[in-house]
Amino acid sequence: MGRLTLRGFLPVLTGPLYAVWNAWIAARIIQEAYLQARGPALVKHLMETLTDSDAHTRRLVAQGVGELIMRNQHPHPNLVLLLARLLNSLPEKPPAIDIDWPTALQGYAQLTGESRKTLLNTLTQVTLLSGTYRGSRKRFLTEVFATCQTPLCSDEVKAQQQRLLSGQVP
Repeated sequence: MGRLTLRGFLPVLTGPLYAVWNAWIAARIIQEAYLQARGPALVKHLMETLTDSDAHTRRLVAQGVGELIMRNQHPHPNLVLLLARLLNSLPEKPPAIDIDWPTALQGYAQLTGESRKTLLNTLTQVTLLSGTYRGSRKRFLTEVFATCQTPLCSDEVKAQQQRLLSGQVP
């Protein structure tokens, strides 16, 4: 009798659990598809914000994008597009970039004023453009902000992520 009850009751429990699991997976896939669909427009917007910055700042942003690609261990299409546009915007137009993270961090620490603000805002948006704010992306931003001796407000980053996912330009 107990085995019969368990066999009858088990599908009642696994059905809703299976539905919740599928909903969670579908939401993650839709979020990733949304980011990839909006990526080119957001990359264009980022490049427009970087037009007034000097080549040194754009080179440091390119180093950050390359490091983020390596940390994620996944060449996110938005990051690849942004890196290509950044390299194309540099005066020497290099076809590739060698990521030297310790040197880039030293360059971040030496930035001041508007260049530092531009770098931090851009790298925050780049981080959100490549996925959710957790794990390696969160550690990346924490390291960048700490190097620049600027406090990182996680609540503001999460608010930016919500604006990005709701269709607003960050």
